[in-house]
Amino acid sequence: MSASTVTVFLVLLIAVAPAGAAPVAPVAPVVPAVPVVTVAPAQDLVQKVLRSLSSIHAQTVTAPGLAFSPSGHAPDLSLMASQLQIPPTPVLRPLDPPTYTQSDLLTDMWEGLQQQQRIVGALSSRLSALRDLSVDLRDLQLQVRAMMPSPGVADQSDESGLLSRIHGDYEAQVAAHLTLTALRDFCQDLHRGLRSLQANPPATG
Repeated sequence: MSASTVTVFLVLLIAVAPAGAAPVAPVAPVVPAVPVVTVAPAQDLVQKVLRSLSSIHAQTVTAPGLAFSPSGHAPDLSLMASQLQIPPTPVLRPLDPPTYTQSDLLTDMWEGLQQQQRIVGALSSRLSALRDLSVDLRDLQLQVRAMMPSPGVADQSDESGLLSRIHGDYEAQVAAHLTLTALRDFCQDLHRGLRSLQANPPATG
């Protein structure tokens, strides 16, 4: 193409463009909608775990005074909890964007479930009634992971050391009691957190 032809082409472009018109921005490509993952399967599994805890406690904890009922009077087990070194469960806060987002809540759910599954899994080698619960917690981890924007990082912590701190049946029952009561509270928080996610379902890529 000659220089004169190029000049004529540019003049024609200027002539047909409306006066004062802004430059036309390039059209952005259409991005497919990100699929939304339902929280219903995780919610159903949480309810299953909560319903099972009372009967599991009855099978594993028979020592006097270790009642599973929240209103039941229980001895002060803080010293034994310290000796057994059972970590506290993470706190699941209410959604409060941008301070505490869906991603933050899902991450805390994931980390809390990992922790509880490790503890229950370790205890299940001594208390067989905990084995099905350990499987349910593992499955619940997978449900929560499916809702996370990015895959959770597996925690390599090992709770097998807990067994070395249990020297008798009573200590094993105390460890089960503390774990199951903490898990009940955590699952109740988990239920509330999942319910808040139902109103604003998380999206995954």
